[in-house]
Amino acid sequence: MREKCELKSIVLKAPAKLNLFLNTTGKREDGYHLIESVMQTIDLCDEVSIQLTGGNEICVTSNEQGIPLDEGNIVSKIARKVAEYKNIEFGCKIYIEKNIPTGAGMGGGSSDGASTLIGLNKLLSLDLSHKELLKIAESVGADIPFLLSGGTAKVFGIGEDVNSISPLCNCYFVIVKPDVSIDTKNAYKMLDEVKIKASKNIEDIILAINNNSIKDVGKNLY
Repeated sequence: MREKCELKSIVLKAPAKLNLFLNTTGKREDGYHLIESVMQTIDLCDEVSIQLTGGNEICVTSNEQGIPLDEGNIVSKIARKVAEYKNIEFGCKIYIEKNIPTGAGMGGGSSDGASTLIGLNKLLSLDLSHKELLKIAESVGADIPFLLSGGTAKVFGIGEDVNSISPLCNCYFVIVKPDVSIDTKNAYKMLDEVKIKASKNIEDIILAINNNSIKDVGKNLY
């Protein structure tokens, strides 16, 4: 049983991510797809506020009505995983100010989860190593490991194998989100049905990034 601690709070930015390249290379027996991807975090952010409350209740609220606020929410799962991993009890209130579009493939929920994991590690003085944070992150969601550090990275496996690469040179992205949302699970299911073979090579876009050539990055988006 954790000793009672004083109320403390923290506010963190949770950046959106873009897949500059995304290809599926296989599928595991548990249903997770194996991928090769180049991911990039951008300035568009959610904001995650965490306040320790004592007790053991985890309460999640948000300005966005379209996301689950019960135990199905990623930040709630992360908080419970932290408690389980360290064998402690704690209570907290987590407020998510959503700015990242939902159902857009931009990792909003996963980024909220990554920020929650980082925030709880600080608030509870757990001193979890990056390796331990990755272990917890991977157990909850495939995009969370990348979003723990962000930047520009080559990502393999189901998303847990993250390798930072040269930062993308200064540029702007125009993001258009129509009034349509796509469930990730269904998107991958439809991808399995059509069996698309990659028409571009991940190494070409990495070379373009290394060469600081936005024109060639644009040519190799996939």
